[in-house]
Amino acid sequence: LEKTEINIFVERTTPPHTDSENLLFLDGTKTCFQMFSQQVEVAAGSGQAKILVGVVEKFCGLLSQRQKRWMDIIGDEVKKSINYSHKCEENPEDITKEEESSGGLVEYLVAVANDQMKAADYAVAISQKYGAMVSKVHERTITMYIESTLDGFAEVAKCSTMGLITLMFDDLRSPYKEVFSKSWYSGNQAQQIADTLFEYLGDIREQMNPFVFSTLVESVVEESILRFIECLKYEHSFKAKHNKFLECMKRDFEVFYKLFIQFVPEEEKSIVDDKFKLMEFFMDFSCNPINSMIETWQQCLEVYWDCPVILLSAILRCRKDVDSSTTKQIVASAQQLSQDPHRVAQLKTMDLQPTFISRFHI
Repeated sequence: LEKTEINIFVERTTPPHTDSENLLFLDGTKTCFQMFSQQVEVAAGSGQAKILVGVVEKFCGLLSQRQKRWMDIIGDEVKKSINYSHKCEENPEDITKEEESSGGLVEYLVAVANDQMKAADYAVAISQKYGAMVSKVHERTITMYIESTLDGFAEVAKCSTMGLITLMFDDLRSPYKEVFSKSWYSGNQAQQIADTLFEYLGDIREQMNPFVFSTLVESVVEESILRFIECLKYEHSFKAKHNKFLECMKRDFEVFYKLFIQFVPEEEKSIVDDKFKLMEFFMDFSCNPINSMIETWQQCLEVYWDCPVILLSAILRCRKDVDSSTTKQIVASAQQLSQDPHRVAQLKTMDLQPTFISRFHI
């Protein structure tokens, strides 16, 4: 079964199936759980709780192996697809048979993500049905084995959505390369990015489990902002005259904000607002007077506790009004604030999750 479903995923000769709700799926998961159900049914018929628990343990081990294989193959296929598309742009005549990548990877990744949600439902149903047939001790063991697979299904779903994000943003390399350059001030790069993301998200929303889609949208919001501010790596000087830089920043983030609120329910708009708070700090660091930098940095750390100091130094390098010795002083003070022992000790007691800006790198 594993060999067949992986081959189908790699070859992608036909589109995935569509269920009654128009969501995409592949055959493998349903077949896999039919086999699981048949085996536990036979084991339950033996009247021996230990046999039932043994079958659940064995099958959950096989499911974990299957999950790891899926993550490996998704990574390989995404990488292959990107290498293929780059080569098609640069040296199409040099492409070998082995380097060719089948189309339809986006739809297949959506199908795999959807399948993980169904798999989790199937697994929980087995746990509840057969756990109720045995003593509390054995029931706890069955629940433990099944729960260990649920994390794996979530990981495969995340791996699929990260694969989708990698493909989307690879498509957007050209407009992102121009952000903060001379052409950006009168250009429409943000609109190009937003239009492409709108197409992707519009198509995917129709075909993806709503829960997985909401996590995908949140990740796309984060990635859009991260990629945007990572354009600092090109070290284009900001045009501060007549507030030109600030005006263009406002223009772009209005474009992005209008895009994303179309894809989140009214009650979840705060998710987008929280991410966009970073852009307010970005604009403050980029445009406000130098003597307010440390105060702004302090405020930023209150919202994004793990914001890397490298972000601040990258912004200061692009400001024409800041020389290198001032940059060093400000960065050293910011570093001191971030690593303040009292602050670090306090953070350790709070069990905080990393914020998305912690992934910033240039």
